[in-house]
Amino acid sequence: MRSRIGATLLILVTYVSSSDAQPTAQARVEEQRPIIVASKPFGESYLLCEMFAQILEANGFRVERRPGLGATQIAFGALRANAIDVYPEYTGTGLTAILHDSVSDSLAADPRAAFALVSRRFAQLYHVRWLPPLGFQNTYAIAVTRATAARYHLRTLTVLGSFPL
Repeated sequence: MRSRIGATLLILVTYVSSSDAQPTAQARVEEQRPIIVASKPFGESYLLCEMFAQILEANGFRVERRPGLGATQIAFGALRANAIDVYPEYTGTGLTAILHDSVSDSLAADPRAAFALVSRRFAQLYHVRWLPPLGFQNTYAIAVTRATAARYHLRTLTVLGSFPL
């Protein structure tokens, strides 16, 4: 169950100000600074960081990149401290690693429900907004050579579960 929800939806997280007041001088200065786009230190996250940065730049925004900033707690801490503005994150990681919640059968079966829960809880607890999912799944896979598959009669992941540890 964890693997399905843990990598089901990759989304973009951005800080949302808790103030609805008129822009102050400080806010106007912040509008002039670049949008800081970060990533966690692994291949897919690096690529998404660069893609986000290029999309923002193509739309006229100044961008500062911070690829490979750190693992979940570091990246999310930087977001909450306003040291970065955006980074790609997984719905399942938000649910389990940040909210410390469990993955129920209903959430594992319904990525939209998982996204809705995570989105709502992050807004309530952290004033952080999850932008809509990027539209693809990142599921886990295992690769073996043909010889290994033939030797152990491997055709599905379920077969692997029958092997003694």
